[in-house]
Amino acid sequence: MEKMKADSINSVIRRATIFLFAAFAFTPAVPAFGQDADLMTEGIMAFREERFQDAANTFERVLDQDPQNAEAHFLLARIYFETPLRDVKRAGKEIDKALELEPNNIQYLVARLEQLRTEASNFIVEKIRESKRVRLAREILELDSTNAFAHEELGILHIRDFWRYRNAISIPYLRFVNPDYEKAEPEAPEFDSSILESDAPTLGGPPLQINPTTPVRLFPDFDNQEFNFDDQFDLETFQSQGYAIQDLKVRAEKAYARAVHHLEKSLETDPRRRSVYENLLRIHVLRNDMQRSLALLGRMLRYFPEDSFIFSNLGYSLYKAGDASGASVSFNKALDLMESQERGVYESIDLILPDGERSDYRSDPTAYAARFWTSKDPRYLTPYNERKLEHYSRIVYADLLYSAPDVDKRGWETDRGKILIRYGIPRADVTWVATGSVNDRRVISTALFGSVEVVEFSADLVEESNRYNIWEYGDFRFVFEDPFNNGRFRFYSPPADAISNGRAGAAWLNDYEIRSKEIFRQRPDLYQYEAPGRKIDLPFLVTSFKNDDETDTYVHYGVPVNEYDAGSDVIELTANVGTFLINDKRDIVVERRKTLYGLRTAQIIDFDETHLWVSTEKLTSGSGAHDVSVEFETASGGTVAVQRRAVEIPEFPADRLAMSDVLLAYRVEETPTGEPLGGADLVRSGLSIMPAPWSVFNHEQPIYLYFEVYGLEQKPDAGTDFEVEAVLAPKDDRKGIAGVVRGIFGGGEKGVSVSLPVAGSTPDDHQYLILDASNQEPGVYTLRVKVRDKVSGQSAEKEKDLFLE
Repeated sequence: MEKMKADSINSVIRRATIFLFAAFAFTPAVPAFGQDADLMTEGIMAFREERFQDAANTFERVLDQDPQNAEAHFLLARIYFETPLRDVKRAGKEIDKALELEPNNIQYLVARLEQLRTEASNFIVEKIRESKRVRLAREILELDSTNAFAHEELGILHIRDFWRYRNAISIPYLRFVNPDYEKAEPEAPEFDSSILESDAPTLGGPPLQINPTTPVRLFPDFDNQEFNFDDQFDLETFQSQGYAIQDLKVRAEKAYARAVHHLEKSLETDPRRRSVYENLLRIHVLRNDMQRSLALLGRMLRYFPEDSFIFSNLGYSLYKAGDASGASVSFNKALDLMESQERGVYESIDLILPDGERSDYRSDPTAYAARFWTSKDPRYLTPYNERKLEHYSRIVYADLLYSAPDVDKRGWETDRGKILIRYGIPRADVTWVATGSVNDRRVISTALFGSVEVVEFSADLVEESNRYNIWEYGDFRFVFEDPFNNGRFRFYSPPADAISNGRAGAAWLNDYEIRSKEIFRQRPDLYQYEAPGRKIDLPFLVTSFKNDDETDTYVHYGVPVNEYDAGSDVIELTANVGTFLINDKRDIVVERRKTLYGLRTAQIIDFDETHLWVSTEKLTSGSGAHDVSVEFETASGGTVAVQRRAVEIPEFPADRLAMSDVLLAYRVEETPTGEPLGGADLVRSGLSIMPAPWSVFNHEQPIYLYFEVYGLEQKPDAGTDFEVEAVLAPKDDRKGIAGVVRGIFGGGEKGVSVSLPVAGSTPDDHQYLILDASNQEPGVYTLRVKVRDKVSGQSAEKEKDLFLE
């Protein structure tokens, strides 16, 4: 089956031979007898057998004998338009002659409509052709109200209108040129015409009055509202400075309703019309109407059951509708059906890979990509990788919206497509059109298509054609331009004369060919996981201790609990919990998964504003940079928590004094049996410890500290001699000299301190302390724990912040 490419919203579908062959049976009207009939039959057979030159020669002979043979002109037009003998100008002359002879022949009118879809050399020519296509489509519908080709043409036109206005703004306030196709067309049944009676929503300036029946001219009143290059396309700056920004979504909704109306009419006549399905899919996806997208894809599957395009778009729609499991199945099916070149696009991570990892990736793409996706997976408890599903969805979306088949370019190859794959759909996506000289750009938003009788084309019109598309991502933005108004947006760069005369400010500020590369280097991709269901925070702390040649890392986490019955032993709840450790090579080195059948209330710690069910997982690994991921989900999926944090697992040297992390705890007791005394406890050095999952304590609650000391120097009698000091003091956020002075002279700060000498017998030791902070005010404190070896003179220190409530 032919692999269908997603067409650009801004480009008319061009399907040459297949398009017309599928539409009409090859049964031209020929004379019942005579030489003309024999020649026509001969030419038709040559056409069918793809002997196109022979067919052309035969039809020429027919016209030599009978210049008024409209069918011969029509068939010659097809040969010169659809075959390797392509000669668009000659094809146009032949179809014009056929229509001159039979002006109401629908087959000829449709052929002329198809010729008018060829790419124009510039946007002015395209607007003229667009106007002609509109009138021709209407003419066809007057002869045949069910004609699928004509309905599709009008549907495509309204799609492009929706595309233009769905995110368009007007700066300053202007009125519109109404396209001529709006003047005579009835409202689509599903469109609520009452919206035309209300004011369009505005972000500033007077309301936009839309009159669908009266064409108007442009009478701009700029009021000295000029775009300055130094503003860097910052729309918030424009608005804050008093620019009248007009939102045009009402106009877009009108176009959407009409597009759907015409395309559905086309499918009523020809329910297997693939191009119509694809255009309907585009406009539903662009409007983010996943319910309609899924319904349409279901209809497509009945006619095209094994098609990678359909399954990839089904994966996208299911993913956006919240069905990640179904999306995973659909994407896998699409990948199985794809040809190798297209599949390679989906499997490549080159676009979103940090520069420092490219050499490793290229040395073994398959293995490295597998590790990369593993490290990017936000939820290891699910059977699918949500980040990979997001990547696939971005590729589908980019290809669906930004492909340019007329220049053989897929959506993921365009500037906007690549940005979308890297960073996803922008927080703000705004399009506007500039007018005026290069160095004096005033911003307007206008509609030119189908309006050659209304708009006066002047020397400035080429400049007016330039459109800008601004994508905001919060910390950064991208600006694209469409200087020829053909939908092929590219990164914006200031014109040379704007730079030379200084009006563009620092060139790089607005040169997005340059700025984009720096953004790519600093942030190769952007993804924020949004968990389904009720989202809860999952606090956790990580502490590490020496263990022979490896490190014991404990992850202490707390699950928020609503009101509960303290008199009950268990909260009836089934949930899945996972703790994962990922190294800097993107491998999962340790994972712990378990299912909880009820939460024991003895493990719940009460705080002022919440209750935490606490637990701990032990992960043993090597040292170095790692990520820790902790996940929690109820069996029903109604509550989800995911927390991931970068941690540095220490390597404890053998040649000098070292300390473990300081473990904050709610309780520390000796355990004679070596078993934990509570369900949340961990056991270390003969102590049962209930760890804290976060650095929050009630000021009336004792603060337990556990830590270990390594590499103490022994005295001649094999003993050790060291001292421990712990200080809890209000956090000092002051910088510079003031902070230094306070550190030297104390500054009279409040706090708690504990100091004690210790005599041990081994180079490695463990200690726990209890701090009483009951006389301290609530607030943020800094805890410092210091160990000084009296034998070697070496010292080690750890510091962390905590909050007293």
